[in-house]
Amino acid sequence: MIVVFDRDHIVPELPGIVLLSHGPFAGACVESVAMLQGAQENLAAFGLEPADELADYTAAVLDAVRAFPDGSIIMVDLYGGTPCNQMMLAALKEGLDLHIISGFGLPMVVDACSLRSAELKGDELLAQIEEIAKAGIINVSDMIHGRNA
Repeated sequence: MIVVFDRDHIVPELPGIVLLSHGPFAGACVESVAMLQGAQENLAAFGLEPADELADYTAAVLDAVRAFPDGSIIMVDLYGGTPCNQMMLAALKEGLDLHIISGFGLPMVVDACSLRSAELKGDELLAQIEEIAKAGIINVSDMIHGRNA
């Protein structure tokens, strides 16, 4: 399991962002965000590796989610993938009010880090991220070739 999580430096009023992926993608996003925006507080990543015990992975993720303040969000790489499914099951089994969005990429994580605040968190933050992420898909080839974008 690939883990990026600093429990000792959680900012209580800042919603956390927990990235879940297959393999090293989530951790690499944390590194890339730091390159673009500097080190981010309350940003965690968990990469599921083929040899990982699923129960251990899920427990580690939920430990981080519970450590962050209310209104924190979970971003998963792939809807229907194991990390996503485990969070959906945990929400249902344990009655957790989790705020989950799928399909994260670097632009979505950068925007989430910029938008989150004590006022913008949870479902409101997810709605903003979803809207910005959808608008961020740009066919650059059309721009290069002078076609309407």
